[in-house]
Amino acid sequence: MKLRNLLVVLVVSLIAGLGSVEAGERMWFGGGLGFGLGDVEFIEVSPTMGFEASEDWTVGFGVVFRYHDDNRFSEGSSTTDYGADVWVRYHIKPTLYVHAEYEYLSYEFLRFDFSTDRDTFHSILAGPGFYKQISDRTGFYAQALYNFSYDDDEISPYDDEWVYGVGVTFGF
Repeated sequence: MKLRNLLVVLVVSLIAGLGSVEAGERMWFGGGLGFGLGDVEFIEVSPTMGFEASEDWTVGFGVVFRYHDDNRFSEGSSTTDYGADVWVRYHIKPTLYVHAEYEYLSYEFLRFDFSTDRDTFHSILAGPGFYKQISDRTGFYAQALYNFSYDDDEISPYDDEWVYGVGVTFGF
């Protein structure tokens, strides 16, 4: 809870100091798209928007939508997840950063009797990331985040405490 409060205060403080910055020059969009075909099909769409608050700090938010269609059993089922996140990055070097994030996720899961149920998850994630500029307004990122809220004893949208991500960003 203290880490979440610290993250919220940090993001609000950074956003409050943005009044003198030209937004169009420092704002970017990005995110991820994912899909899988087979016995378990899925689609994920996770757009994100960031703002370079200073040379070293970037703040942003994103949304996520996931659809799963599981046909491994005769009782096939489909589930959806959706949520949002707010995050902050500190750039150690132009290509390396530390990322901290609060994520809210409404997660639908399959029960043993093939019915579905829904639960909400609040996660605090943090870890290192890598950014490579591809062109003047486009870049690639990869990150490994540790989920401090992960609990092995409860149903979770994550398989373990590490969450890996890659994506592309586009400036405008």
